Amino acid sequence: MFHLATPKSVLIERISSRRQCPKCGRIYNLLFKPPLRPGVCDDDKTKLIRRSDDSVEVVSARLEAYERQTAPIMVHYAGGDYHSIPANRPPAEIFRDIEAILQQRLRNAASN
Repeated sequence: MFHLATPKSVLIERISSRRQCPKCGRIYNLLFKPPLRPGVCDDDKTKLIRRSDDSVEVVSARLEAYERQTAPIMVHYAGGDYHSIPANRPPAEIFRDIEAILQQRLRNAASN
């Protein structure tokens, strides 16, 4: 089992930075993929909105519910084939970590 571990504060910041065009549905992120003109859709020039479920309060509540529901699963797998991967890094680094774990599993399986 792989757990992509990201600090709660980072998740809240990322999710609460989303904006969406109500006309075409395009999604932006003010941190990573902002619109060319602040607050305006690149495609149809409609004013961007923040969805109500992307507010800091709602995101915090969703993350707390997630943690309550997944904590027993993490405990269950912690004694076995469980890997917590720090996920607040570039995707290529995360991929390399996962790939290294899978390669090690293949080597172990081949030697048995």
